[in-house]
Amino acid sequence: MGGMPTPAWILPAYLLFSHLTASEGTLSVTALIDPMLVLLLFFVIARTFGLRVMLYLVVLWGTSDFYTFGTT
Repeated sequence: MGGMPTPAWILPAYLLFSHLTASEGTLSVTALIDPMLVLLLFFVIARTFGLRVMLYLVVLWGTSDFYTFGTT
C-alpha cells in the first residue's frame, strides 16, 4: 500500500489487523488509537508531575503542532 512503518509498529499492527478485514469501519475505529494514546500521555503526565504541568504541556503541545500544517 506504499507505507513504510517502523519495526516498532509492525508487530502491534500485525496483532491488531491480522484478524480484521480492511473496511471503512475498521479503519475509522482504529484511527481513534492515536488520540487515545495522546490522552493517556496527558493523564500520565498529570499523575506524575501534577495538573498544572499537564495543562501547561497541553497548551504548549496544542499551539506548537499547527505551525507545520500544510507544509508537507
